Amino acid sequence: MLRCVEDNGHALIIPSQIATKIIEAALAFYRGLKVYPVPRDLINIYDRTVPKPILDVLAEMIAYDGTIPLSAPDGPGQPTVDIDAIVREMGGIPGVGLD
Repeated sequence: MLRCVEDNGHALIIPSQIATKIIEAALAFYRGLKVYPVPRDLINIYDRTVPKPILDVLAEMIAYDGTIPLSAPDGPGQPTVDIDAIVREMGGIPGVGLD
């Protein structure tokens, strides 16, 4: 079973077959991040288009890996956000409770 927390704070229990599909989908998106030249841009697209349960698993994969650059590239007129520092200040990315 895979447990996710919905926006209203209630736990959502997902059957294992669906959980497997969620993990497989997250893994496909993760593989895309590993080869994409600017992962932050791809993450912004994922945030707008990928269902939350998949994003939650993907966030855990990214946090566990630690090699995917999450900071925005430096450029003229673009503020630089150090996502890694923010995650450290938060104490890490919260998990989704995979069982």
